[in-house]
Amino acid sequence: MWCSSDACAIENRDDYKVMQLVTDTIDSMVRENYENEIFSLLDKMVSYNVEGGEALTERFNAVTARIESNNADDATIEEHKRLSRSLSPVMHLRQLASVSLINGILLTDYFAGKLYSHDAMEMLWRIMSDNIIEVRNDACMYCYYLSNKKYTLDNTPLAENLSVMIVREMYAVIKSHNIVVNAVVRRLRNRLVFFLETATRLCVLLLIDALVTYHDREQAALLLDEINGVMRYFTFNFNIVRLVMPLLQIIMRKQITFQSDYVNNAVEYQQFWDSSVIPVTSGAEDWSRDKMPTLISFLHHFRRFASQPDSPECRSEEERFARFVPVILSAYHTGDSFTYFGCERILVVMGSSKWDNVAPLVRKIFTPEYRQSRWWDYTQMSVLYSLYQIAVYLPDDCKELLDFYTAESRDWTKRCRGLFKARNSHRANPTGLYKRNVLNWYCVVYCAHKGDGVAHEGDAHAAPLMYELIDEAVATRDKELLYHIVENVSELITDFGYIHTALDIVKYLMAKFSTVESVAEFDSISLSRAGCYQFDLVKLIGNLFSTAKNYFPDEINNFIRKEILDIHFPGIESYREEILNYNPSGETLSDLLTHRFGNFLMWSLLNEKSVDDFATEAMISAVGSKDCFGWYEKVIRLLVRHMFGVKL
Repeated sequence: MWCSSDACAIENRDDYKVMQLVTDTIDSMVRENYENEIFSLLDKMVSYNVEGGEALTERFNAVTARIESNNADDATIEEHKRLSRSLSPVMHLRQLASVSLINGILLTDYFAGKLYSHDAMEMLWRIMSDNIIEVRNDACMYCYYLSNKKYTLDNTPLAENLSVMIVREMYAVIKSHNIVVNAVVRRLRNRLVFFLETATRLCVLLLIDALVTYHDREQAALLLDEINGVMRYFTFNFNIVRLVMPLLQIIMRKQITFQSDYVNNAVEYQQFWDSSVIPVTSGAEDWSRDKMPTLISFLHHFRRFASQPDSPECRSEEERFARFVPVILSAYHTGDSFTYFGCERILVVMGSSKWDNVAPLVRKIFTPEYRQSRWWDYTQMSVLYSLYQIAVYLPDDCKELLDFYTAESRDWTKRCRGLFKARNSHRANPTGLYKRNVLNWYCVVYCAHKGDGVAHEGDAHAAPLMYELIDEAVATRDKELLYHIVENVSELITDFGYIHTALDIVKYLMAKFSTVESVAEFDSISLSRAGCYQFDLVKLIGNLFSTAKNYFPDEINNFIRKEILDIHFPGIESYREEILNYNPSGETLSDLLTHRFGNFLMWSLLNEKSVDDFATEAMISAVGSKDCFGWYEKVIRLLVRHMFGVKL
């Protein structure tokens, strides 16, 4: 029985009902402490490979690296898709092993009490150092989710934050060997690189949460101490930084060029140094590379003047910005990602200080002159990104902003369904397109000041546009739109924590499907779009609950047990706690890092002088750089100097 579970998982990985049985079995093994059997099963899952798997993995990693390093063409993208399909059984099984270990074994009273005879952490290290990068990334993501867990599976309070413990233990493993031994022994060297990369990504996610979500500077200081400690190990107390810079540059560059469906910075940012796209210099009101320092000069505005908005110095700065607005409008004709990156941050800084600073630009950009641009899909999304951040940081609701946001997010969503093109998106990642989910930003704008799940006066629901679009999708049998809405709801939970708004929307959607026939009719609609768009409706909602449960376990359990008892959505019985614990998350690590770091950067730019100083220096250094990768090298050196006080 135990040995057949992995085979069943391989053969039926896309069958939701069969996978329910598999996860049910794993849950029973974990909870009833069939220790030998569960560890034997995990070993088989982690060891499983397809014929020629090692060669396929080596090729897959090489192709992934080529995409990340701006060297992909159409053939590369197609090869990545083919290799992904070939390795899919391996990745799926190892992902199931990862979630079974992390959401199961590490959350048992047996593990907390150190009662296992098997080494659960050594099993985790095997997964964390897997040759397939997606397996390592999934494990890192599930370890991050542990930071939201307060109790074991048997409701015993956890003695410590398991995510922080894992970071500490991974860094301890790195430092347990002499650095020369780590460098010389190939097995140790590979593990060192994988551990350093994964532990630091996990540590950065926890650091962002400590600062932005919990405002816990003590916890942030402890995490920074962990990073400092491992840096001291590598550099002999910072005495040989120059010697180890090649290794640090490789690892840090991989973080900057981390592959994501949302953007591939290595590919897109390169356009800024292409003079046929962004000229070196231009007319007074036209965007060019030499105007980047002027754009970035507004970066300190919020922190300097938020407390004295009527001072002569503030008014003078606002007038200078108003004179620069035509240049920013010109920049939004370029479709250049690096330019947009700079513009987005400055719009947030100036708009968060005072809506009137950016209102003229916003009124101008949502006009036919800009809608006819080749890059309008990208431009519209970019401005909406800035506007949602502004809404969060403004002291009160702004009706004009919400009105703009409702109209423009409706327009963008119905037209783009979350997908858009940039200058190099056709060769930037396997999808050929970039993805952004704007509707969850709309919900944030709506709820930013009234609160989670609170409807404004005159509205039947919080975030009424979501209900309008659900009605439209169901009435017109627009499956892609409905699934896109669910994607946005999931992101609303994971990125912003608006759990009540999200669950109200989910309940409304589920109530639209009260019979097996109504679900089957929707499931019969075929979509070419990959990912969750290939799920049936019951699996889609279950996937959302599994993802949300990683962040809000109590709220999801209560919702399933009590809040949806009065609706007749087929498949509710499959949403049991023990099954949801082992379902794959709807997120990827690249998405998680992209969102968390984006929000952290905005928060930091508005609140931390040291980040303002670093960002100013980093962005201005782009003007004198030869290309994207030359700029990356400068940024890495600046980062080492700012973080560790070491000048290179």
